[in-house]
Amino acid sequence: MSKSQKQRERLISLLKELFQLDQPDLDFGFYRIMHAKAGQVTKFLEDDLLGIIREAFGEVDEARIAEARATYEAARKHAVDYGAPDPDTTEPVKKAKAAWDAAKDSGSNEGDVYDHLYRFFERYYDNGDFMSRRYFARETDGKAAPYAVPYDGREVYLHWANRDQYYIKTSEYLSNFTFDPTQAKEFKERHGGLFKNKPIKVNCRILSASEGEYNNVKATEQTERFFIIHDAEPVKLEMGITGSAELVIQFQYRADPEKTGKEGPWRKKRLAEAAVKVKELLSGLEGASDYVTALMTPAPTESVKDRTLLEKYLAQYTARNTMDYFIHKDLGGFLRRELDFYIKNEVMRLDDIESADAPRVETYLAKVKVLRRIAQHLIDFLAQLEDFQKKLWLKKKFVVDTQYCITIDRIPEEFYPEIAANETQRQEWVELFAIDKFEGYSEPLLVDFLKENTSLPLDTGSFNESFKENVLAEIQLLTNEKTGTLVHSENFQALRALSATLRSSVDCIYIDPPYNTDASSIVYKNNYKDSSWISLMENRLREAQRLMRGSSVIAVAIDDIEFSRLRQLMEDKFGQENMLGVAVVRSNPSGRSTPNGFSEAHDYTLFAGASELASVGRMPRTEKQIARYAESDEIGAFEWVNFRKHGGVEASRQARPKMFYPIYVSGDSIRLPEMSWNAEVQAWDVLEKLGTEEVAVLPISADGTERRWKWGIESVRADYSNFYAKKRSIWPSWRLYEGPRESGRHDARYVVGQKGILGDAVRH
Repeated sequence: MSKSQKQRERLISLLKELFQLDQPDLDFGFYRIMHAKAGQVTKFLEDDLLGIIREAFGEVDEARIAEARATYEAARKHAVDYGAPDPDTTEPVKKAKAAWDAAKDSGSNEGDVYDHLYRFFERYYDNGDFMSRRYFARETDGKAAPYAVPYDGREVYLHWANRDQYYIKTSEYLSNFTFDPTQAKEFKERHGGLFKNKPIKVNCRILSASEGEYNNVKATEQTERFFIIHDAEPVKLEMGITGSAELVIQFQYRADPEKTGKEGPWRKKRLAEAAVKVKELLSGLEGASDYVTALMTPAPTESVKDRTLLEKYLAQYTARNTMDYFIHKDLGGFLRRELDFYIKNEVMRLDDIESADAPRVETYLAKVKVLRRIAQHLIDFLAQLEDFQKKLWLKKKFVVDTQYCITIDRIPEEFYPEIAANETQRQEWVELFAIDKFEGYSEPLLVDFLKENTSLPLDTGSFNESFKENVLAEIQLLTNEKTGTLVHSENFQALRALSATLRSSVDCIYIDPPYNTDASSIVYKNNYKDSSWISLMENRLREAQRLMRGSSVIAVAIDDIEFSRLRQLMEDKFGQENMLGVAVVRSNPSGRSTPNGFSEAHDYTLFAGASELASVGRMPRTEKQIARYAESDEIGAFEWVNFRKHGGVEASRQARPKMFYPIYVSGDSIRLPEMSWNAEVQAWDVLEKLGTEEVAVLPISADGTERRWKWGIESVRADYSNFYAKKRSIWPSWRLYEGPRESGRHDARYVVGQKGILGDAVRH
């Protein structure tokens, strides 16, 4: 096999991986669709694509060879006609001969194109996702870095590896994966109706981070994580929610210090070890004989003839957590832009063109033409597949169940006997509201008890569909009567489902996302922990933004780990001018220890407005606080406090010299004279004399220390009505007071914890 053929086979192998044709054991989601279309995709890769390649090379090479030959023959004839003693040694003929030879040797360009296609697509594909993979390549004067970050000219631009992608992975996959092998077609074909009335449930589970050394989320950025069968207790039987025993296969998902070689083969090795371990232990596990029968059922593939159902499902479980973290928003546009950059950076370098001769430049151009033509076909095909996945992801999902919570006073009394007799509803009320402590409680409940407690909320989920429909039919204008909606869903899909009814109508949004710490890490692709988190947040903030009205405020809780990235993201989405502030939340006054830093006693809440119409209000004051404000006007209560700055160094004239200036006082009113700042002496030059009834007041304390005022001159001039001057008998001097409105105070009640009043409202 020639080098060109080997490079072609390597490219086809990569493309089959890109199109998921090398994963016949994955039988869920998008892969099931791909397997149904596998024949068409294979035909495209092995027949249609190769036809395009041969046609492209054939057109270019034959045309170039014919043109180069004609040029050579014309140059030689011209030399002969002019009587050259040795035509082949003349300069024009030598150049033409070199060009012809280069054209005839262009078959080597075919291998180069295969190699470039492989290198280009390989750098963007990683286990089911298209993204800019990290390449450790040094940038030089003649070669740029492997990627070009798109930049739109703004002062500060936030970019991350997955900026143009939807984050689609949810933590529920990582925590548990349940299957019944008796439902597999391989089992039914071999065993028929065996175990027909007996569920054979198997749970693949990762031990949580709280279980000490088996923490599945502790991995550094450069450390790949693997599914490794649990050492202490790989398999066990435990009682399920149905009362029947269920098999549990336990894994760790962590870094593997024993890893050698490439990630893919090692991942398969660890999976094979897990299957062998489970098979060994099942045979000796008491009560597991039915599981042995079901899981050892053959489920062969073309490449793995001896595969069992156990190995099939273990492959599905690990694949769900190691593949498909993202869907690209515009894969076609992304790859086309990157292709142009790749060609300019890797194939045709401008410095080389400047010094190259014409035949060499023509070789470059021929290679670029073929490379772009073939790559465009592949990009179009890949983009169609990715766009199909995007449509599936963005398609609004069906509501699979709807229930209502209705206070009893809204339900006609004719339904009370059935409500009182419902045991499930009674138990729920006991658990939630301790109604067994209420006067008149009995088992079963009495109708009179319901009439005395009409504020109890009825859950229609505790009743049959007929009862629910009859109750709802009695409530007029149900939509207008609703006071709230609770959605149980994946959050991105929930936001999209609500957009139809709540677009531009929500007043306030509070979210408490995963902090992405070791203890609350999201499911992320190796080496893309922070980038995955930002994409998760960006996708959902974008959808939440559509629900907000102009005056809406969004509050996002976070801690130090992702604070800086979240702030940049929110400024990017809402605009820096609409950031309303950051509240420091005392979540743990005693402090949370960190590996090598300060103990952390706080979290943060970032506030942003949907537009310039949004603002932050003030908390209501206590009676004790209000009592301090003896003064009031049409705006509200206030008190007079000394306008001169108190305190240490920051209150001195030297700290803020521009805040040391005279204020002219006449009676109880004030004004500022015309002044000019003298930068040389760092003082104000007063340009206006005192009036006959005026006195100049400076911020000088009783001991003669020069201090400063609290506000600058522009703030004072903005509204003189905030100020009041009066003569105090204790000192023969004038004192100036400002009148601030009510302001917030801090005390222990506002600690987010067990004792603070916010403890129940914001609990992490």
